[in-house]
Amino acid sequence: MTDSITTPTQAPVAPTPQDSSSSVEKPNLKISRVDNPDGTHFYRTSDGKTFSIDELMFYVESKIAKYFQDRLQQKNDKLKKQVQEHSKLTDLLTEMQAKRPSGKAHIPADVAQWMGENGLDVKSGQLNKGDWDSVTETLKSKLDSLNSTNQTDTIETENLTKMLDEVNEFLANVENVLAKSMTTIIGNLRAS
Repeated sequence: MTDSITTPTQAPVAPTPQDSSSSVEKPNLKISRVDNPDGTHFYRTSDGKTFSIDELMFYVESKIAKYFQDRLQQKNDKLKKQVQEHSKLTDLLTEMQAKRPSGKAHIPADVAQWMGENGLDVKSGQLNKGDWDSVTETLKSKLDSLNSTNQTDTIETENLTKMLDEVNEFLANVENVLAKSMTTIIGNLRAS
């Protein structure tokens, strides 16, 4: 006899708006309970694996841990890119401030290139002080926005790390309980 139940094993974290395009897939298993004629039972997952209830708990938690590890890796990669972008923007802003003209001047080529690559309007020809200051303010605004995003991502990374630590601690506890159970069973078999 088989009792079929569907149990989504989703990690207890709602995706943030920035993660809506996340490539990390949440774990989702269908679990069926299979009863044997002798009264014992086991659990079968949608990927064809069979487990006792203790083993199933460990398996599901390991899937959740993998999800958190993947999310954490994705966040760390994003933070590394943000650090590189922050450094680039800081250099461009410093360059713009150092080369501020007293009259008219051409925008530095690397600044114009960065702005073009990031979908920002770049005036061609010589810029007057007002246009130059406008470009500088645009760079400052982008840097402020990046700082804000970086702070949010850093907090999310810290939260993911904390949750992953909790899952790993739970997994260690389950593993200890399983080991103690096996030791007790083996001890009882030897004693009989």
